[in-house]
Amino acid sequence: YKELLAIDTLDIESEIDQVAKMISEAQRPVILAGGGVRVSGAETELYKLLERTGIPVVHSLMGKDLAREEYPYNMGFIGGYGNRYGNLTLANADLLLVLGSRLDGRQIGDPQTFARGAKIVQIDIDPHELGTKVDADLLIRSDIKRALEKLNTREIHCAIEPWHKRVLAYKAKFSSIQSIDQEEILPNKIISEISKNMKEDDIVTVDVGQHQMWTAQSLETRGEQRILFSGGMGAMGFALPAAIGATLGAGKRSIVIVGDGGFQMNIQELEVIKRRNLPVKIFVFNNASLGMVRMQQEQYNEENYVGTEKDYSAPDFRAIAAAYGIKSTAASGMDEILKKVQSSLQNDESELVEIILTEAKNRLEPRVTIGKPMEDMYPFLESDDLSDLMVIDPLEE
Repeated sequence: YKELLAIDTLDIESEIDQVAKMISEAQRPVILAGGGVRVSGAETELYKLLERTGIPVVHSLMGKDLAREEYPYNMGFIGGYGNRYGNLTLANADLLLVLGSRLDGRQIGDPQTFARGAKIVQIDIDPHELGTKVDADLLIRSDIKRALEKLNTREIHCAIEPWHKRVLAYKAKFSSIQSIDQEEILPNKIISEISKNMKEDDIVTVDVGQHQMWTAQSLETRGEQRILFSGGMGAMGFALPAAIGATLGAGKRSIVIVGDGGFQMNIQELEVIKRRNLPVKIFVFNNASLGMVRMQQEQYNEENYVGTEKDYSAPDFRAIAAAYGIKSTAASGMDEILKKVQSSLQNDESELVEIILTEAKNRLEPRVTIGKPMEDMYPFLESDDLSDLMVIDPLEE
């Protein structure tokens, strides 16, 4: 800890001058906002840099609520389950400024293909994260807030209108709530509807599973909203107790997004919500399986669904909520689900809403399959269509 505090004494003036020069010379710059921006308290400095330059921004899982929908060049979530338009934006960059992100394998895939057309600048306070996953052109060991404060004093010329047009075209072409065949993806649509009906200071706590990725892809943040994920080890059962802590600490309403598997791991915390009369809304995405693992079994294990459908069950969540004295309801089918979401979020009464998902509507896409670069996501585009979207040369099969 003392060693990290000593970072404030390091001279990074020349490195910051170099970053400003690299941004000014770039034609297709991108900022990757990671959780370190939030940890360092650098949100204001990040927004100032974005407003000054208009640089498109993508985010990691832990940087989700740093990229607001109000910013026109918010290009979303990246990685193995990222937004297709976000991965395309990053893949075509000629400069990538990585702020407080450890660049884990889920984000980058094959390090040799990640942002391969870009010069990479990585800023992080932890020396063990600098340059360990991806070869970078410039590594800066610094607190993110301090680095951005200095960068915002530099003169930067950023004339990137053609790049703006390209990235906005990506976003218009590939909606997060529709597949490439224009078919609506039910879970993503539900997440989008939750975000449309949230208050501007709501706190969202998200568990681990497919619903976590649907949230990262399709929840639109605005105002002072916070999104709390269980990063790193990805602990199932996180969302419900996290909502209790967030509501008690901040005095604001929390919204829980959880699957049937994760919810059962800490379901007893319903007692605390009832006893303390906390404003917590719980949306249980129930597909009666452990969907994320089941998806891997379908793809790589010959549909052997042991422990995910076989020898697994979900209880009557409404009966359990009633036993704790908490209001509950259930919905299936798009129209009914959207009505329940809208009506539930009109008040602060604690409530459980069980969203019944059928397997046929339970897709997690787009996604990167093993051996593919991040921009070439399943469902796959035709090779000519993908080539048309690339500024750099696409990889040959």
